[in-house]
Amino acid sequence: MQIYRDCTLWNYKIMRKLLAAGAAILLSQYLFLQPVFAAKKAQSTSALLAAFQKHKEEDDRFAVRFMAEARHPGLAKNARVMSDFAIIYVKARWYGDALNISERAVALSPKDDYVLASRAWVLLKNKNPNAAMVPAKMAVSLKPNARNLAILAEVLQARGDVAQADAALAKARLADPNSLDMTASSARILIARLKSAEALAEVSKYVQAHPADLRGLILRSEITEIVGERKQCIADLTAVLKVQPKHSYALQKRAEAYQKNKDYARASADIRKLLPLESDTGVKIIANKTLAECQESLGNLEEAYKARAAMLVLAQKIFKTDLDMAASSMPIDFTKDTIDCCRLEIATKRYDAALSKLNIILLKRPSYTQAREQRAYALEGLGRWKDALADWSRLITKQPTYPKWYERRARVYKKLGNEKAAREDIETAKKLSAGATVW
Repeated sequence: MQIYRDCTLWNYKIMRKLLAAGAAILLSQYLFLQPVFAAKKAQSTSALLAAFQKHKEEDDRFAVRFMAEARHPGLAKNARVMSDFAIIYVKARWYGDALNISERAVALSPKDDYVLASRAWVLLKNKNPNAAMVPAKMAVSLKPNARNLAILAEVLQARGDVAQADAALAKARLADPNSLDMTASSARILIARLKSAEALAEVSKYVQAHPADLRGLILRSEITEIVGERKQCIADLTAVLKVQPKHSYALQKRAEAYQKNKDYARASADIRKLLPLESDTGVKIIANKTLAECQESLGNLEEAYKARAAMLVLAQKIFKTDLDMAASSMPIDFTKDTIDCCRLEIATKRYDAALSKLNIILLKRPSYTQAREQRAYALEGLGRWKDALADWSRLITKQPTYPKWYERRARVYKKLGNEKAAREDIETAKKLSAGATVW
């Protein structure tokens, strides 16, 4: 199951930053679930492993988060637990770390078929199907069960061995026709072959046979999202939430589906349910960004601004920095999100707050067009017409074919009493809008 955000898990590289402080423990803080475990933490390794298996029956993210939060020293010596961590890391796109952890797991238990098959899947998702063939074949030779055969089928498919992939998948189906692992592998192979409708039919068959399996519902929701059947996607996630109301992955994915359906009110409601459940900074950043977009689409600029502002505070917490440092040294996305916040500050007449941020950005990045445009708006809001004129003129010099900037500069010229220059800019804007050459 995918646990990444389509917005492709944001370009902040939050996950990499989080991993630097301690992989296994911080994973528990970045997963997209916030389950409520009623029982106290188990003290023995055997009890923990039993609880782990129980949670896996609900969702693999439940299980891994449970183990991470347990922080039991015996867990680092359990190869299968390490393998499950590696698989979740792959789903979070932490590929390098997944490779390292799966390698550790194989070193701990080099003849465990589950560990070897997991290693093969990690190598496969790291786009190395040739290397994945070795552990995949070893796993099947040790135990030709549905999971191992299904992973081998995916490796063979990635290598272009379609006939052998089909043969391995057929054996997996014979070994256990009720296996979710086999169903998921079959669906992924069909999607790789551009047969999304068949993939959906495969998973739907599993869901019909196992309607109480939340993992199956989540899997189908992901496929229905791929094929554009958003109504079914929402229905499956709603079914999950009926059983697990605090299933934060389901809340987030349903919010995304609602947002894509332009049902911004319901998307906002799901995000507001999600935020109190999450202690993780990264997840809160993503959620606040979604909330801001939805509220702005609804015309609730004040609420949109609050969400954007909260997002920036959280981002600064992750990076342990401020805008002055970020504008010059952090990824461009941080600066872009700051400008989006400034845009909403201007829309809600917080001109001074916006101006202070934009001044810092332009000090570090003087050629940043979006920042200069927003600063011109902020300066207009403050009645600083000469300063606004300077920014609009600089923008026009850089890009003289954009009619909107001539219109804005004309407005400023009028405020300064220069009617002739205003008329000239209006005339230029009209010609540019009509597609005429003005030079």
